[in-house]
Amino acid sequence: MLRRLVSTAAALLVAAHAAVAQAPVQGTVATSSTFTPITGIGAGGYIGSAMITGPSLFGTGPFAIFCTDQANNLSLGGTLVNAWITPLFGNLDLSKTRLGGDADAGTGGLQPLDTKALAVYRANAFLAAQLPSASATLRATLQDQMWQNAASPFNVDPAFGDKTFSALGWYVITMPNAIGNVTTGPQELLAFRPVPEPSTYALMATGLGLVALVVRRRRVA
Repeated sequence: MLRRLVSTAAALLVAAHAAVAQAPVQGTVATSSTFTPITGIGAGGYIGSAMITGPSLFGTGPFAIFCTDQANNLSLGGTLVNAWITPLFGNLDLSKTRLGGDADAGTGGLQPLDTKALAVYRANAFLAAQLPSASATLRATLQDQMWQNAASPFNVDPAFGDKTFSALGWYVITMPNAIGNVTTGPQELLAFRPVPEPSTYALMATGLGLVALVVRRRRVA
């Protein structure tokens, strides 16, 4: 009985995790003024935070945000209305992103060129994850690598970072009205907020299963 309860609870929790923010959602991104400029690479490199409202995203609290396109058309401390927020985990529908959207032609879901898009975004998330703790010199290098990845041609794997990075908790923010990418199309940011690992869900499921077992035994008694 205990094993069945734990298995059921684990399955429900994992299913809930997989269902969270699978598809791109539209929301308002309110950026804060607490940004750290990355010097030595020209304009546009920064590390900061933002609150995203409107869509149903996993958890609560601020997001860390990073430049993924060169010369981002972003007003620090401003608000980005109707931005698309696309998770890099879950269903992996990249149809609203700049790179994936070009390949989808409105069909949604992963298409051949989206494989390259996913590789770029995950590689850039890997690089961005190192930015907060990196030295000023390394930050400039990492930011430049992110820009090079994002500007590379379609069907070309990213030259830097790790394209197999799991990117759990990472999102792409696409701003349709902010045109100015060094190649073409909307500007994009990377956003991060931690979400529980699958092992955490398993632990929660075990706890729920034990609670359910205790409740059941008390009722029987």
